[in-house]
Amino acid sequence: MESSSIILIRHGETEWNRKGLIQGHSDSPLTELGRQQAKAAGRALREEKIDALICSFAGRAKETARLIGEAIEHTAIPIEGIHERGFGELQGLTMKEAGERFGQDVPYRMYHEPEFNDFSIESQSAFRDRVVSAINNTARAYAGKTVVVISHGGALNIIFKHMIGLALGAPRRYELRNCSINRIQVSEEQWTLSSWGDSNHLKQFSLDETTA
Repeated sequence: MESSSIILIRHGETEWNRKGLIQGHSDSPLTELGRQQAKAAGRALREEKIDALICSFAGRAKETARLIGEAIEHTAIPIEGIHERGFGELQGLTMKEAGERFGQDVPYRMYHEPEFNDFSIESQSAFRDRVVSAINNTARAYAGKTVVVISHGGALNIIFKHMIGLALGAPRRYELRNCSINRIQVSEEQWTLSSWGDSNHLKQFSLDETTA
């Protein structure tokens, strides 16, 4: 299979990002800052040859994709599999509130125990399997082409860990900023890192991932 170039972008800042709330499968609109981040990412990609633009079904991803699509002259195609991790009963809470309501160890366990799925939380291993499958399917569908993928902080975190062989429970020591540009090559389910965390186009616009 001919290698596919996949450009991964986290959605723009949302109202819940700003408030520090856990989003997961719930949704929140982009802030004005988030819209400006998306437009900046679009401008950064405007001179590149892009063959397709896809996004998750979440409103925040679709709005980010719409704004980027205006710059690169593509209409986004929503696909399954690249949506954010589900946080079940914790969605809409801050991490502090989640600890107070469900146990102080829960915020730690849900990020450090790959099979932890209490309170309807999607386990990290299940999350990884669906995101990795979706990216491999995308690479096959667009073999030899360049595809922009608008997804989520948690999904990009899983992608990075899978690509470099980090354990799911390993601490994150790299950035996942809103609308930063991350590039990988995928061929026959072999992933190669091209660049990660490019935020030169954002200047003061971007914040690191906290609540996806």
